Amino acid sequence: MPDFSKRVQKRANEFLETGEEFVFAVVAQPRGSISRGMNDGGIRTGLRGARDVKQALDDKRRDRGDELASRVPVANGYLTLTSERLLWLRQTKLGMATGEILAAYALDEVAGASWTKGSGLGNQELLLTFGDESEASVLIHNSQKPDRLRSELDRLLI
Repeated sequence: MPDFSKRVQKRANEFLETGEEFVFAVVAQPRGSISRGMNDGGIRTGLRGARDVKQALDDKRRDRGDELASRVPVANGYLTLTSERLLWLRQTKLGMATGEILAAYALDEVAGASWTKGSGLGNQELLLTFGDESEASVLIHNSQKPDRLRSELDRLLI
């Protein structure tokens, strides 16, 4: 499996602010993404079922309005940790990293992170809790080294 974190690090000058340092990045699947729907049983229910889930979650996010969790995109992307922020960067259809920021959170906006075994084979689920008590769930495959992300988050969110 390629080292996706290095792919993102190569683009760091496109999104890092002065004094900010790149820490780590993983490909993450938020609730509502087509691939997350496939991992959560979309193969059994068909792609249409995954799209229905995506539409329902899009509608729910619009209803949540100003909650911090509502900024998490409903598309796979690179969950990127820096010394100052947690970023969601766009991922191309070919899996390449772009420097385009889809969502950004100052680390003091992230109140906590908890982990569970995710649905599907070899996945871990990261539940991010934000300062306004809203939550967002993302699925990270074990090949993405979620344990390293966990240790870095623990270190920076103290």
